[in-house]
Amino acid sequence: MSSIHINTWPNDCKQFKRRQFKISFANGWSVSAVYGTGLYSHDITGSQFTADFSDDCHASSVEVAIFDNHHVFVPFESSGDVKGWINADTLADIIAWTKSQPRKP
Repeated sequence: MSSIHINTWPNDCKQFKRRQFKISFANGWSVSAVYGTGLYSHDITGSQFTADFSDDCHASSVEVAIFDNHHVFVPFESSGDVKGWINADTLADIIAWTKSQPRKP
């Protein structure tokens, strides 16, 4: 079953504020995109996020992770488990690639 999950991490320590969405596909694979303070992402102006960004803000880039159907990180060739500063067009390509992967036994 495919699904979309949107998560807001609480601002417990007042130093970090983050947003995430995760798309899971019928093949069991998923893509997680996160943005906010302390992450490899930028706000809509291209600046790093601060802890006081608004709840309706937009990101110009996000940090992305891919998980296979066993919930294991699928590493990126050039950057390890996560890839940062991904723009919307590249994110769409990553999502399409992830959706097209076969289930692992």
